[in-house]
Amino acid sequence: MLASKGYYDGKNILPLEKLRLKKNQLVKITVLDEYADEKELARLTAKKGSSRGLFAKYANPQKIVQEKNAWSNAVKEKHTNDDTL
Repeated sequence: MLASKGYYDGKNILPLEKLRLKKNQLVKITVLDEYADEKELARLTAKKGSSRGLFAKYANPQKIVQEKNAWSNAVKEKHTNDDTL
């Protein structure tokens, strides 16, 4: 069973978090005797920005080529016997 919060905007009941529901899944709605003020609704419904590309300014294009083979090179380095070099 899942519990989630939401609010009624005058037309629809809107959840405040993403719900993972399946088609035809039954839900039970409990209406509280509490109300959210406009400031609280604005805070709860504010879109959160995407963090996509956040660290792009730190990327080093010269090292991107090295990253493609980094894992295999690290394994070879770790498991290669120093006597055979």
